[in-house]
Amino acid sequence: MANHNDRILRFHVADKVFHGLNAILWFALVITGAIVYLAKPEAATGESLMAWHVGLGIVFTLNLVGYLLFAPERFALMINACLIWDKNTILWFRNFGGYPRRFFKIPFGPVEVTPQGRYNAGQKASYLLFTAAIVMLIVTGWLLWVFAPAIGKDAFLSMWYLHVWGSLFITVLVVCAHIPLALLSMSHFLGIWRIGTGDISWEAAEHHSPVWLEKDVIRGLKSAAGYLRRELGANMSLRYTPELQFIADDSIEYGAHILEMLRDPRVVKPANPENETRNTEDEQE
Repeated sequence: MANHNDRILRFHVADKVFHGLNAILWFALVITGAIVYLAKPEAATGESLMAWHVGLGIVFTLNLVGYLLFAPERFALMINACLIWDKNTILWFRNFGGYPRRFFKIPFGPVEVTPQGRYNAGQKASYLLFTAAIVMLIVTGWLLWVFAPAIGKDAFLSMWYLHVWGSLFITVLVVCAHIPLALLSMSHFLGIWRIGTGDISWEAAEHHSPVWLEKDVIRGLKSAAGYLRRELGANMSLRYTPELQFIADDSIEYGAHILEMLRDPRVVKPANPENETRNTEDEQE
């Protein structure tokens, strides 16, 4: 059983570098692009901002290319995890992860959140959308800059609207949803942004990603059991080293299931009908 001081690696260096550069460059591109296309500055100012915009766009492109070249397994891990839509993922939408209740005090759906994997359903949908948006902005940006004379006026206008308004739409989602929700898990937020290791607390992993913790982490420990056993025997000078077994603690998931059953009137009915009325009044208070 892990204690509250235990940490677990969540974000590798490649993840942190790509995410950090992508976020900074994204907002820099949105600001320079919005000023050029929406504010209509003077010619000299517009040309200067456009030069900055193009330069930032090149770095933005190289950031994605570098991530794919130097850490393809990390990118593949993220995409594969986002493409897994099992029963628990779908059931997340019963209460949208409990966020309506936490943010707006709206009693939407059950109180308990269905245990999620590496990413919950909302994260999977948003990460797939963000990834598609990054690729779309890179492709349309290069087409508008380099191949504008060759694509024709109609295609140019279509690319322009997609590039400008698509980026603004995604930015609104990031500012209004992605960042506020990320701040709800400060351990994850610090893990991706701090300089150094991208670890998070064991408690945060159990709370937000219990299925990931069980399947991925426990699987990794089991695969390393032989090595850990040899190291344990060597460091403790044991003649006979016992076999190591790693078993996930499912008490949180089991407890949540029992609590949900106890709150279901179809499963548990009060012996005294007055208790049901009293409990309802207490919950409303």
